[in-house]
Amino acid sequence: MAPTTVLAGGNRLAVETDAGGWEVIGFANAELVSPQTYELSQLLRGLQGTDAAIGPVAVGRRIIMLDRKTTILPVGGAWLEGDHALRVYGGSADVTGTPLSLTSRREVVLPLAPVHLQALKQPDNNDIVCRWVRRSRADDNGWVAEDAPLVLLPERYRLTISLAGVTRRTIDCDAPEWTYTQADQIADFGSVPEHFEFAIAQIDPVFGPGNLGAGEFYG
Repeated sequence: MAPTTVLAGGNRLAVETDAGGWEVIGFANAELVSPQTYELSQLLRGLQGTDAAIGPVAVGRRIIMLDRKTTILPVGGAWLEGDHALRVYGGSADVTGTPLSLTSRREVVLPLAPVHLQALKQPDNNDIVCRWVRRSRADDNGWVAEDAPLVLLPERYRLTISLAGVTRRTIDCDAPEWTYTQADQIADFGSVPEHFEFAIAQIDPVFGPGNLGAGEFYG
């Protein structure tokens, strides 16, 4: 399959990770290397908002082929963070169904991690402007260079400045940009820092901060 076809949505798999999450991947090539065993290559990882689930996958983990028969079912907030007993049916001829236990997680509705994180020192002073790009679960997974839909109102983000795992400052802001002034830097580090880590999470007004996008500044 051509890579452009994969970019358009072809060849999708949901892969169960060792942590119990599910990552959606796309693949351009599948080579049969032994009976009932394929080697996949030219992968697209963390699709459909599953990048937070990326992690090790041991032999024997479940895989689901995502084709036109699969669909997304909306569920109410009461279904989150709980265990549920379901019964699934394999078509109209299946009159008894199969019992299934499902554990729902709050992570599936949390805001996606912001991307394209930057921290740029201004040429006329030591202020550092931090910028990022939001993402949205309402996006259609297109590849065009447009802003993701803004569905979480009010628009808010939580930014954390740290060094070697020690938090130096946490602030909330209402735009995908924040200026770290020289005065604030000196208050946090004792001098203008040459390096620090920063993380951004968009805030859901109901469920709180979402998945983290991480970056680093080097002066």
